[in-house]
Amino acid sequence: MMRVLIAFCTLMFATAGHTLADEKIPLKVLYAGKSDDNRTEDYRVFLSAHFQTVTIRDYLTLKPEDACECDVVLLDWPDAPPRDMAAGRFLFRTWAPIIPSRRS
Repeated sequence: MMRVLIAFCTLMFATAGHTLADEKIPLKVLYAGKSDDNRTEDYRVFLSAHFQTVTIRDYLTLKPEDACECDVVLLDWPDAPPRDMAAGRFLFRTWAPIIPSRRS
């Protein structure tokens, strides 16, 4: 939850000066959450109102290629996702190779 909040705040601060009342932020956002949850629908409505392109995916079936055309990926899941005990290692192995490295 805290990670989603931090990502969301960062996204909003980065684009705060750009928006006008009727203008959507020109970013492609991918939200990966629990498909049958009211929270996912709430995020879809909110993000669609503020961003040019919003794609919703289930976090259990999310693949790196789903994010190729997006500027921002929001991963949102319960504290104990129903994967296996290696969920963190799964995410690292899956996503780390496509995340640009930091430069000093």
